[in-house]
Amino acid sequence: MSVRKLILLSLAALALPVSAQAKRIAIIKADDVTSVNPKWERFFKLAAEHDVPVSAGVIAVSFEKQDEKYDGWLKKWEATGKVEFWHHGWDHRRW
Repeated sequence: MSVRKLILLSLAALALPVSAQAKRIAIIKADDVTSVNPKWERFFKLAAEHDVPVSAGVIAVSFEKQDEKYDGWLKKWEATGKVEFWHHGWDHRRW
């Protein structure tokens, strides 16, 4: 397929009308979760109140020094179905 044809197809897609009933979806991605923190708690609560899914990256080294409170906190938020946690690397040290 030529570049010209791809551009024309892209422009045609932009011209399509959006249904008035189309559902808008937003997923917010954040990173550097390392502990139970009032700022993270506020962020997750606010997102849940507005029914916005959140994806948060956890720094793996944070599990070395944490306790059951941290594990429970992560599990609590994951169980809501509103927060997804993902591996954001071991740490942020430069190699």
